[in-house]
Amino acid sequence: MQAASQREETEWRVQSKRELMPAYR
Repeated sequence: MQAASQREETEWRVQSKRELMPAYR
């Protein structure tokens, strides 16, 4: 169960990072 929670956190974290720096690509 913890793995699912961690995966969700990482997903939203990645999205936030992309939004924060779209030029990161």
